[in-house]
Amino acid sequence: MSDFNFNEVVIDRVHRIHEYDLNGKRLWTMNQVKDFKLTLGGETVYAQDAQGVNIMAFDKSKTAEADWSNALMHLGALAEQMGSKKEVASSEAKQVFTTVEYLTSADGKKLTLTHTPKTAVANAPFKYIDLVDGQGNALKTFELGETAESQFSVTGTEVTLPTGADLKAGDRFVVKYQYESDEGVAINDSADKFSAEGEFVIEAFCYNPCDKANKKLMRIIFPNAKMDNAIDMTLNNELTHPVKISATQEYCSDDKRLFRIETAAA
Repeated sequence: MSDFNFNEVVIDRVHRIHEYDLNGKRLWTMNQVKDFKLTLGGETVYAQDAQGVNIMAFDKSKTAEADWSNALMHLGALAEQMGSKKEVASSEAKQVFTTVEYLTSADGKKLTLTHTPKTAVANAPFKYIDLVDGQGNALKTFELGETAESQFSVTGTEVTLPTGADLKAGDRFVVKYQYESDEGVAINDSADKFSAEGEFVIEAFCYNPCDKANKKLMRIIFPNAKMDNAIDMTLNNELTHPVKISATQEYCSDDKRLFRIETAAA
């Protein structure tokens, strides 16, 4: 008898989950999977007699869903849930990033930015800076302009402060601006973009209860499934990243498959 001809399975844990687009390109892989749950459903309708007594039951509208969480936030999966793509900055494809800097003036006349600001609005890198106290509360707001006495100017990474504002060394400012970089990752969530259907492959370690020495690999394959774009994450060091998928049948196929379970050697 084949070592794989068994009915009862001991599940160790879900090892990995992958998503592929419908052309076979791998989109992401999760390695920290927790609390995987498989849910099967459907609808039953009954033929009844004149007294409302059920005569026969007919099943229809089968459903298959899976949900789980990843122990770490997964940016690739999050992008797909948004209907977006993870954009990785490089020298060939720089990304625009936003920073909010707290800067202290050494002489009451100048500030030095960490990055060269990108022109954002009205041919200016940014329009306002705030003079703040030790707790970050705004004491005064200055505007970009050509009047040196009351307005500031920007050249490269250097901010020239207003000359008539009675500023001094040690004064602290908050500056928000954008800059280009070839290092970093960005994801955009757009109101008119949604996740696309894909193929999901779930890999779980398991055992034949009569053969505890040999670990086996179970694969649950959803050939067509859609990720739910409604997610809820609390951003702290105990974060878990939730994912839910719902199978859609291969409508023009012969077997109308929702998912398939395979067990093979690990």
